[in-house]
Amino acid sequence: MEERADLGICFDGDGDRVVFVDERADPVPADLITALLGLYFFKHHPNAAQAKVLYVIRSSKCVAEYLHNLCATPVPCPVGHALIKAMLRRERGLYAGELTGHYYFRDFFYCDSALLAVLIMLGILCREKKRLSELAAPLRRYFSTGELSFPVDHVEGIVEKVRQAYHKGTVSELSGLRVDFADWWFVLRPGSTEPKLRLVVEADTETNLERRKRELIDLIHENQGGKAG
Repeated sequence: MEERADLGICFDGDGDRVVFVDERADPVPADLITALLGLYFFKHHPNAAQAKVLYVIRSSKCVAEYLHNLCATPVPCPVGHALIKAMLRRERGLYAGELTGHYYFRDFFYCDSALLAVLIMLGILCREKKRLSELAAPLRRYFSTGELSFPVDHVEGIVEKVRQAYHKGTVSELSGLRVDFADWWFVLRPGSTEPKLRLVVEADTETNLERRKRELIDLIHENQGGKAG
C-alpha cells in the first residue's frame, strides 16, 4: 500500500510457486486465482470453450461455479504435485491450480510455471481494466475455516466415524473424504507426512460454518483426543 502498487507478486525460494496480493495488500487465495485465470482462456480466447480445468478438491465451490459460467469444464483433482500433473496430462486439461500456489499448463508440457501464471494474470488485469480486488470480490461469497490440523493415532477409524455420521451427503474419496451438502461441505484427509487429520469446512453463511465446524471438531475429539493446530 505504501508503494500504491496495483498488484503484489511473491515467489517462493525456487520460483515455482506464486502468491498474489491485491492493491489493498489483501492476499488472494490460490483457488480464487485458479478461477480467475479462466478469464484469459475462456473469455479472451473463447476457442477453449468446454476445455477441462483441474482444481484441487479443497478449493472453494465458487471455483467450479465461476468456471462453469465461463463455459469451462471444471474437474476436481487430488492434492499433491505429482498427482495433479499426471491427471492434467491424462485428462488433457487446459490448466490446473493448487492451493500451494502451483499452476500447471497444458501448453507448458503439463508442468507448473509460476512465471506463466503471473504473465496471464497481468494480461487479465490489462484487458479487464479492473483491480484484482474487484475481480476477486464476486468469488469471496462463502465462508471457510481454512485448513485445521488434528494430531491423531487412529486416522482411518476417525475418518470412518465421520463418513458414517454424514452419509446423507454426496461423498467423494478422491483425496481423503469430501462430503457435500446443499449449503456446506467439508474435506477430511490424512496428513501426508504426519499422524494428523486435515479438515476444511466451507459454508454459505458464517453461522452455518461455525455450527458445522463445531460438530466435526467434537466428533473428531470424541474418537481421538487432540487439539486443532
